[in-house]
Amino acid sequence: MDTRRIRAFLLAEKYKSFSKVAEEFSYTPSALSHMADALEKEIGVTLFDRTPHGVELTESGKRLYDRFIAVIEAEDALFQAADEIAREQETILRIATYSSIARHLLPVILRDFKEKYPAVKTSIIVEDDIRDCLKNDTADIIFTDEHDRISTAEWCPIMEDRYVAVVPFHLFSGETVVDKEALYTHPFIRIDDALLDEYFTYSHFNEIVRIQSIENETAVSMVKENVGITVLPTLTVSHCPEGVKVLELTPKVIRTLGVQYKKNNTSVTTDRFVKHLQKQYGLTRSLFR
Repeated sequence: MDTRRIRAFLLAEKYKSFSKVAEEFSYTPSALSHMADALEKEIGVTLFDRTPHGVELTESGKRLYDRFIAVIEAEDALFQAADEIAREQETILRIATYSSIARHLLPVILRDFKEKYPAVKTSIIVEDDIRDCLKNDTADIIFTDEHDRISTAEWCPIMEDRYVAVVPFHLFSGETVVDKEALYTHPFIRIDDALLDEYFTYSHFNEIVRIQSIENETAVSMVKENVGITVLPTLTVSHCPEGVKVLELTPKVIRTLGVQYKKNNTSVTTDRFVKHLQKQYGLTRSLFR
């Protein structure tokens, strides 16, 4: 049922005139008359008596008047409830990310964001493969590096993160920088990383210890026990255990961290979060000097 017809019916009873209702609806009197006819035809009873002086409710119209009011009140209540639910949903920001970013980067970002938008609630998903979280609509934002970009998503770069060599403390004594070629003479602890796959020629290492994970704590632990050396992003080795040291790597290899979100995003909260990142970070900050 077209509730515009019911609203016009209620106003016609109020003003006793189709022409006055037409002015309020920006319709012609003829169009309003057609709406009244259509409503009467739809429900199967005559609602108005047309007179030279205006319109009056018939007995049937009077009996149905309160029910028409109930229909409009129910519609208004429905839209109000839906609007409240939409506002509640917009204050929930669902973020998916890797554990290294969740531990070392996300807490500071969320602290600053929630200072500005304290009503926003956050839901954090930490998984190895977070791309599916965006595709399956279980997250509004995913934190990734540029090698994990999704072609159908928007990309907002926020930070550069340089890779460093992680070695046992006794190696490369007195050095703060190590050349990539010097690493080839040591057993290499290899993690799943597309950028390092392009950087190194793994066949040049005399031994490879392969860890099939994107997490890095196991690799650092193996370095500590002298199993080999590795290369990791600065973000993931901000707190190295005793017996392990970090050296700058040359040539440099740098990853770009950022967030991805759906194209044609309509969430006010997601839009605010992205703009916050662009303002606070926007590739003006690096994790190294």
